[in-house]
Amino acid sequence: MKQKMNGILIKGLALSALLGLLFIACKSDSGKVQSYDTESPHVISLSPGDASSDVPVNTSLSVGFDEAMYPSTINFNSEDTNCSGSLQLSRDGFFSCVPMSSTSLSISPDKKVFSISPKSSLQGSATYKLKITTKAKDLALNPLKQDFVMSSGFTTRLLAGAQAIYFGDENTKENELTGTIKIERALNESGLTGYNLYWGSGPDTRLAGSSPMRYFYVSETKLEHYLENMAIPGGATHFLVYSATATGESLTPVSLDIPDTVLKMVADINSSGPANPHTYCVWNNKLYFSADDGTGTTGAELWEYDGVSSPKLAADIWGGPDSSMILPGKMVVFNNKLYFQARNGGFNNYELWSYDGTTASLVYDINQTVDGGSTFGSSPVELTVFDGKLYFYACGGTGSGCELWFWDGTAPSLGTTIKEIVDIAGGSSNSFIKDLTVFNGRLYFTANDNVTYGNEIWWYNGSTATLIYNTDYGALDIRTASASSDPEDITVFNGRLIFGADQGIGDGKELWFYDGFAPNPVLPANYNLLANITGDSSSSSPKGFTELNGKLYFSATTAAYGTELWVYNGVNPPNRISDIASGSASANPSFLTVYKDMLIFSATTAEHGTELYGYMTNDPSGSPFMIGDINNGAGGSMPEFLTIFNNRLYFTANDGIKGNEIWVFYIE
Repeated sequence: MKQKMNGILIKGLALSALLGLLFIACKSDSGKVQSYDTESPHVISLSPGDASSDVPVNTSLSVGFDEAMYPSTINFNSEDTNCSGSLQLSRDGFFSCVPMSSTSLSISPDKKVFSISPKSSLQGSATYKLKITTKAKDLALNPLKQDFVMSSGFTTRLLAGAQAIYFGDENTKENELTGTIKIERALNESGLTGYNLYWGSGPDTRLAGSSPMRYFYVSETKLEHYLENMAIPGGATHFLVYSATATGESLTPVSLDIPDTVLKMVADINSSGPANPHTYCVWNNKLYFSADDGTGTTGAELWEYDGVSSPKLAADIWGGPDSSMILPGKMVVFNNKLYFQARNGGFNNYELWSYDGTTASLVYDINQTVDGGSTFGSSPVELTVFDGKLYFYACGGTGSGCELWFWDGTAPSLGTTIKEIVDIAGGSSNSFIKDLTVFNGRLYFTANDNVTYGNEIWWYNGSTATLIYNTDYGALDIRTASASSDPEDITVFNGRLIFGADQGIGDGKELWFYDGFAPNPVLPANYNLLANITGDSSSSSPKGFTELNGKLYFSATTAAYGTELWVYNGVNPPNRISDIASGSASANPSFLTVYKDMLIFSATTAEHGTELYGYMTNDPSGSPFMIGDINNGAGGSMPEFLTIFNNRLYFTANDGIKGNEIWVFYIE
């Protein structure tokens, strides 16, 4: 407490108050001015209070002292984020401070309470601390004894913001956009007046010098903005959406990396006709495929592309103009080499070949049968790696037809390290194996034994010893007796095998599952009809199963809509996504491929023929759209063999001029 003064001093104090002074001074013997008020002032109130939460982002600040303060000593930064002045507000430990609005400063008549507002809204869901430094002084010019700093600070309210931004670029030219920007509004819009859409130079930085592209009022029904052939401004990398209030914008935006879509031919490998690239496979940071450059010095051979330089020949397996790789198939990586089907003489002697990055080599001449002067090959297909071995469907030429084979990767020795596993069809008949799929420690596939089970799903447990039915291998007899359920497109989804099959009781070929839990899969309870999409005896023939974000996409056929794109979420019945080819016409979605949270596929319409389509699965109101009309008009470019390499999608397409060449689609 200040010391009481006698009556004379009180009169002097009243006089000095008229002069704007609240202290009595005299000169000491040393000539210095001395004050009778020698005690430091104290901070006694704050707003927002220390440890308070849910503080509005447009809050004002108030500081109360236990005595009158000299106004000019209550100062602050107003032009920058430097921590200067006696009143400082910071959320980063006072490395930087919030600039204050000098016009908002108000002082109580007794000069004890000072109120001020930040120059702009504070960041939502952030903790700020207020500091009053010793530069703050009372009317007797006594400073605070020490800096006053909030111990906990106050936390601002989480300002509701847009939930997401969606945009699909329909313009395939580089650095040019066409499409609709869609904003998913905040769940709680209380306190918001709208949303501001900006170009951004980063995920939280507005492009310098740019004004909002569009302001949306909260009252608008749709928060959408259409861009048509819009050139992307230099330096722009994102779309930013800031929530707007009556006093300003949120400090933190919702952002979307600008999805600039590019679609173009990689190279005209065959300048005189189609190169017909096919059988793509990624290995050692390169894309491998078969192609014919049309020069006549080589035929369809193994090519490679590093994503930067022009594609080039990797190996001329059948020297000269003849082709070693005409048939599309499947290339796989096994034991750090590339394996595929090829030939190096004759016209039917396809065998298993490997490529080590330098040289292509025959693994083994499995089928050496000669008939009428022609050498037959084993024609290995369905190459699949399982349990450290390479499995495939091949024709051995030993009277057992075409069956399931394996090679263990060591020196090939027919019947030992490379051998037929089991003669499912018996004798010289073929089992027509397809869809080799690894699931729950077994290899599943479709096969036809021609006698007992017909064409059903079979399994093999990897044993190469004595093969016992229902112990080492067996079948799921969906359609009883020798009749065939003709399963197709086996895939793994949600811990089950999903496939199309026809059980023969009047529901057609529909969606089925197998859970893999039975020790020997002979119990019908472990596999059953999942959904009858048509609802009658006709077949929806589901196929092309592809998983994306926990959902299974596929094509299916109904009488009303033809063959279109469907989705199954693992719980509810499957749903048709849209009618790409209107009415009962079929879009025939094919080559379904996942690329950057998009589903890419080929689809057919009467207007454009078969072209490349995309579907943004994270846009709840979106529909499949054509990415580009590569072959203008109704002819269609017939995109196929879709393959991801270096974060880009490569495929074969025909633009109607160059013929089948390698194309690329990507989003920068």
